[in-house]
Amino acid sequence: MNPKNTTFIQRHVEKIVLAVAAAVTLLVLIYFFVLSPFVVEVNRKQVGPDKAIEMVKSEANQLRRSFNDSAIPAEKTKVPDWSSWFTSRYEQPPVDQLTLGGPFSYPGLAADVINKVGRIDRLPTYHLPGAPLVQDFKVRTGHVVYGDAGDEQINKAIYAMIGDQTPRDFRYASVSGELNLTTWEKTLADVPHGEQPIPVRLRSNVFVAGLFLQRQTLDPATGEWTDTTVVPSLPGQIAFGRPDAPQIDYTEQLALSHVMLVRSNQLVIVQPPFVETAGGLPWTPPFAPDMKLNREDQARLAELQQSIDKLNGQIRVQERQLGIETQQPNQPSRMPEPGMPEMPTGREPATARDNNNNRSAAIRERAEEDRRKRRERYDELVRQRDDLIAQKNALLGIETRGGINTSQPGMPEMDFGGDINDPGHYMPPPQPYPQPQYPQPGMPPRGNSMPTQPGEEGKAEPQPDKVVDVWAHDLTVEPGKTYRYRMVATMLNPLFRVGGINPDQMAANLNRIAVGPDEAAFEASPWSDPVSIDPAYYYFLVSATGNGAVGRFSVWTVYDGKWRNAIFEESAGDPVGGAARVPTSVGNSLVDMHINRYLVDLVVEGAANARAMLANPANGDLSSVKQIDPSSNELLQRLQAEMEVEEAYLGGASNQP
Repeated sequence: MNPKNTTFIQRHVEKIVLAVAAAVTLLVLIYFFVLSPFVVEVNRKQVGPDKAIEMVKSEANQLRRSFNDSAIPAEKTKVPDWSSWFTSRYEQPPVDQLTLGGPFSYPGLAADVINKVGRIDRLPTYHLPGAPLVQDFKVRTGHVVYGDAGDEQINKAIYAMIGDQTPRDFRYASVSGELNLTTWEKTLADVPHGEQPIPVRLRSNVFVAGLFLQRQTLDPATGEWTDTTVVPSLPGQIAFGRPDAPQIDYTEQLALSHVMLVRSNQLVIVQPPFVETAGGLPWTPPFAPDMKLNREDQARLAELQQSIDKLNGQIRVQERQLGIETQQPNQPSRMPEPGMPEMPTGREPATARDNNNNRSAAIRERAEEDRRKRRERYDELVRQRDDLIAQKNALLGIETRGGINTSQPGMPEMDFGGDINDPGHYMPPPQPYPQPQYPQPGMPPRGNSMPTQPGEEGKAEPQPDKVVDVWAHDLTVEPGKTYRYRMVATMLNPLFRVGGINPDQMAANLNRIAVGPDEAAFEASPWSDPVSIDPAYYYFLVSATGNGAVGRFSVWTVYDGKWRNAIFEESAGDPVGGAARVPTSVGNSLVDMHINRYLVDLVVEGAANARAMLANPANGDLSSVKQIDPSSNELLQRLQAEMEVEEAYLGGASNQP
């Protein structure tokens, strides 16, 4: 192109581009760094980016100082004294402590107690007896198949007790007894010389804190009872006061969560539910009649159990939100502490302090309102579950007796105080809501008097004792062993962390939040009758050939929740038993029925009179087994009857030959 034919723009395009770029750059610099069009409002002031960060930091520091310097509201509020903070760190008891639950006052020393330092030697000692003994023991044994609890941790804990075999058959022993709560009230009022009775408002709050089984094992060689142990509680069971557990130092939040848990769950504390099962007959307490249900009742029982399981899941959710889950020893609680002030660090102007107090009060009020609603929902769920449990018990023939204090919707969680002599700090004892009663026709409910007859309305009827049916479970029994049991009941301690009492007694009850029975009285109390657990195998010599060449053995064992049996023909030198194919709900299964015995010799002395000599390869012992008549042997008849009941209830074809 000829340069003479170009335009001005074509000749100076590079210079024009550079000029435009420079102009744009200049405009950006002026707009962002000179004019500052972007501003924010901080503390009602319009400031630019260069000042905003500095002012925000200043406001944050001022707010932090305001929080640190805030004082406790001037109005009277029920907050714990700071003595609890010092007591928990400098006055820890030097002995082992029991793990129990449920305070009746705020933890720590009350201000009234601190003001009585000059008169502390004159503070009274109150009479605190041991918990009542459980009486009238009954024991029932059985076998079931463990189901899925819906909680991995609970499942693992159960497997540690029963084994992780498949199917998960296990044996159990359940022990029932009677706990007389009136006895506890009478012993609290029966004061020895030199002590004072605990105020009625405290000793009327009767709550059971836990139930535990003590077990002894029979030594067959000596006939002596040995191995006295406390049976492990079921995973998730609410039971405070295990005799052999170390005591913990209770914080306010942990003590509060435990007492709420105990107060709201009295029915499941005194009558802990059995574990989830997938096979076997339904569990019933030892005092109840043998279970016999038709198909309709079985369907209703399954429906009730599903509803109970659903409510238990909802209750666990509410417990997590309220922070009242079962706590393990030395495990910190997740229970919040609404209204708990920080340690004051300074002063601030009265106006700012009042504003902060108002804001704090509003936050606490909203938190308490939300917590109140959650507690009402929790109480309602517990009540619905307890009503379904009562219906289930009625279906199984279990009569329900009253006498248990239970939580009521809308009832304040705790109205704590510090001094035992100040009645304004304590709430009246809760009244139990009516327990469903399902008596037998023509009979009064257990523990209640007969109805007033016509013409006797003016006569005063004596009040019956408040007797509660209690029970507990042992899932650690071993086949073939013989046991006997006693039951330990613990009661919430009415002097737990109560001020205004003798300093020695106050120190002894600082972390003792439940009371067990008197040790001497408990050791002198009777045991249950001995109970034997079915062995892993039963075997019977049912017939033999004329020349003693072959013996026919009937072997029985439990598999998938039912008794199974098979016939094995053995000759001298053979191991007795073998593998047998049995019908199950998922088809035929091969079951091991080796009884760990060898047939040494078989002697026939008549058509129905034979004797087998068996050897135990584990220890070399020899035993003699006599031929039985299947139609008259009581043990064999019992096994056959139980198998028929299990087949009728669980369904499936019988494997009886």
